[in-house]
Amino acid sequence: MGAPRAHDHLLPRVSYHVPVRGDPCITPLAKALEGIPGGEEAQALLVLLPLGDAPLPKTITASLDALAKAHGDSLPKEAFPTLLDHAWDCAPLMRKLAARKEAPPEVLDRLAQHPEPTVRALVAFHPKAHPETLTVLYRDPTVPWWVLRGLVRNPNTPREVLEAIARAKWGREITERARVRLDATPGGNP
Repeated sequence: MGAPRAHDHLLPRVSYHVPVRGDPCITPLAKALEGIPGGEEAQALLVLLPLGDAPLPKTITASLDALAKAHGDSLPKEAFPTLLDHAWDCAPLMRKLAARKEAPPEVLDRLAQHPEPTVRALVAFHPKAHPETLTVLYRDPTVPWWVLRGLVRNPNTPREVLEAIARAKWGREITERARVRLDATPGGNP
């Protein structure tokens, strides 16, 4: 989107009609973008990309990238809760948000409760996830075993979680990585 021009304030704010593709993502994402400063270009992409039959993940990525570009290559902090509130049921969008390096820890706390395992796995890998959130993920009986890969790699995973993973023998790779992390910092938090 570029720098504002002298007369931009005179232009009406455009609200795009986004075509519904029978998908729970596009319309809620467009609605969320209406309330985020600099979201106009990102909203326009939601209209244009589906017309060319762009796959949904590509459309979401392009839209988030346009929003980030309007804010110095980083999503604005206020965009995260707005997107969560409007598009929680859009798992592809939630995966993209969980993978963003600038995702605030509070947002990761909420994403750790998302019903889709891939979203929770991305939170387990995220270096900004709170230790308490990582503990909750470990104790969740619905979390698939591969979320443990993120927990053993995350520098914020509490020692007691790593000890439990090492004792549970979840598989050689996961158990060994947990043991290596524990051995690297005896007595302290890895």
